[in-house]
Amino acid sequence: MSGSPVGPVRALVLAKAPVAGRVKTRLGADVGLERAAELAAAALLDTVEACTAAYGAEHCHLALAGDLAEAVAGPALLAATASSSARARALSARCSSALAAATSASSATSLRAA
Repeated sequence: MSGSPVGPVRALVLAKAPVAGRVKTRLGADVGLERAAELAAAALLDTVEACTAAYGAEHCHLALAGDLAEAVAGPALLAATASSSARARALSARCSSALAAATSASSATSLRAA
């Protein structure tokens, strides 16, 4: 192999929607659940912005657990991810399918071994 990349570099950001009580719960015990979710939202915004700056929005993909409509800083996060939200949904669907297939294969293997 020549060591050159096959195609453009892509980045995948995995995160939970920063909803109070669902993220940073251990931190939330000390600083409050809303404050902890605000920190998670700020970190996610920074990560999305850094990814976009480094690779371009077309090469950054967000796989998100949860709903940004319920999230702290939801409108800002929706705006930051608007260009890739359709790609993120498609990627999430592909990842879910792959996980289901892997789980089925693993279960089948386990059943055959028994």
